[in-house]
Amino acid sequence: MTPNRTPRWFGSPANFDAATARSNEIDEQLKKERVTIRGTRFIALFGAPGAGRSTFLRQAKLHGSGYNTQEREELGISIQTTVISAIRLILEGASIPDDPTVQLALSSFLEATEPGSDTTNSSVQDQSLLAYRIQELLAVRLIKEVIEASPQYQADSSLQYTMGPIPRIMTSRYTPTDIDILRGKFPPAPPIVEIPFKPPGAWNESPLQTTLVSVRRDNGLQRKWLTLVGEVEAIIFLVDLSRYDQTEYLSETEEELNCIRAAMREFESICNVPLMRFASAIVVFNKFDLFTEQLTRVPFTECFPEYTGPNEPAAAVEYCTDRFQALYCVFGVRQRNIRTWCTNCLDVDQTGVTLQEIMRSIVRLRLHVVWEV
Repeated sequence: MTPNRTPRWFGSPANFDAATARSNEIDEQLKKERVTIRGTRFIALFGAPGAGRSTFLRQAKLHGSGYNTQEREELGISIQTTVISAIRLILEGASIPDDPTVQLALSSFLEATEPGSDTTNSSVQDQSLLAYRIQELLAVRLIKEVIEASPQYQADSSLQYTMGPIPRIMTSRYTPTDIDILRGKFPPAPPIVEIPFKPPGAWNESPLQTTLVSVRRDNGLQRKWLTLVGEVEAIIFLVDLSRYDQTEYLSETEEELNCIRAAMREFESICNVPLMRFASAIVVFNKFDLFTEQLTRVPFTECFPEYTGPNEPAAAVEYCTDRFQALYCVFGVRQRNIRTWCTNCLDVDQTGVTLQEIMRSIVRLRLHVVWEV
């Protein structure tokens, strides 16, 4: 007969209670993390170079968590640095008229903006002097004409914008506005950018977390990211409508292709990724204002001869929508209808409305899927 044995606890009761409490706390934390991971939904952002992905991400942050004071200060310094570097680069490679007034303003600017010079320090007095030197430089008509005639200036819309409000931007107390953040030029973003994507209105307190993710298009990084997160709930594909009359070089096939047709080809390849088979597709036609203006100069039929509709923005967009819809299938299996919006990502109010409508459609689809299950 086995004698009754009293269980032996190693350590004092107090230590055991503390360890049990700690263990329970860890279990609860792991449970919460599992719920968080399972409740996180991913929306993948795609688009060809120049389609406005970085601007769209900034809009999503502006209308989501927003930029705090520290972030705005850092962005302001980045904008100022970019403006100075661009002006220096243009003037160092330009032919400046041999005029004493012009040469004096140029030498003062180059000396003030020399890396490591006293005026590049962070003190208010030094920054004020630097701002004065730049304003003094741009007040010289010949120098301003040289800058505006340079190919870099003509091709850089962000530099064209920042050159206008130079007196406001180049100050020691400068804090960028929303439009400054949208139109400013910043260093390249990290390979993967994640932005919390909040539902509007009454759904804003939903326990499900939605993250908008943009993955850089190089070295198969997008596909590697997809294998880590599993299935994506929705994809947002940006199309630059204003480039309908331009071509781009495709290194994969070594051919020149119309930009809109190239976007269609990329959209089709994304839809045929197995991990995308349950994703809802959203196509955002960006730069609609420029597209409308461009149609008055270049008819849509010149780039799409098969198009038989009127040379009007709405009809042309409807044609593009039908083309993208025809490509929205996975291995030949037709999916749900795509959702399309026209917007201008530089317009804060208009893009805000677009973002709300996109999120509403995603939430409605989410509720519909849950109801079906």
